[in-house]
Amino acid sequence: MSTGNPAAKPAVTTSQMSYYRATLKALMVGLIKAFNTNKTSWVGLGLFAFVCVLALAAPWIAPHDPLDQNILKRLQGPSAEFWMGTDAYGRDVYSRILYGARISLMIGLVSITSALFIGTTIGLLAGYFGGRNPSICTNRSCTHHCRQGTRIHRGRAGPGLFTPTSDERSHSAQHSARSSSYGFFVASHCH
Repeated sequence: MSTGNPAAKPAVTTSQMSYYRATLKALMVGLIKAFNTNKTSWVGLGLFAFVCVLALAAPWIAPHDPLDQNILKRLQGPSAEFWMGTDAYGRDVYSRILYGARISLMIGLVSITSALFIGTTIGLLAGYFGGRNPSICTNRSCTHHCRQGTRIHRGRAGPGLFTPTSDERSHSAQHSARSSSYGFFVASHCH
C-alpha cells in the first residue's frame, strides 16, 4: 500500500499532455485546411462568431427590454431611440433580435447535441448487436437521405397546394404508372 498523498500525484502526465496538444494541433490544422479550401466559409464563420458575440452580450448592449410594450410607440420606423423601429406592440425590434438570437443558438445547440447523442447511441447498439440491425439502420439512413432530394409532383388529384407548370403536367403524365390512388407520386433522385 502506498502511504503517499494522492492529491500530490498529477492527474495527467506530461506525455499525456503532449499527446493532447498534438491531437489538438492536428485538429486545428485540419480545420484551417478545410476552411481554406472554400474562402466563403471564413465569411460564414465570421458572421456566426459575430452573432454569437451579440447574443451573449445582449443583456448589456440591448437598449430596451425586449418584452416591454409601449402601445403609444407602436410601428415606429428606425430612429435614435429605436434603431430598427418598433413592432405592433411597441416593442424594440433590435432588442428582440438580440434576445431572439440567444434562443435560436440554444435551440440549434440542443438539437445538434441531441441528434449526436441519439445517432451515436443507435450506431453503437447496431454495431454491438450485429445481425440485421446494422443493415436496418443503414437502410433507414439511406432512405432519409434520399428523401432530402425528393420532389412531390401533382398528378390527377385536381386542385392542390400549388398549380403545376406545363413541364410538371407533362412529367406527371409520363409517369402516371407510378401515381398513387390519391394522384400523387414521388420521383426520387436516389438511384
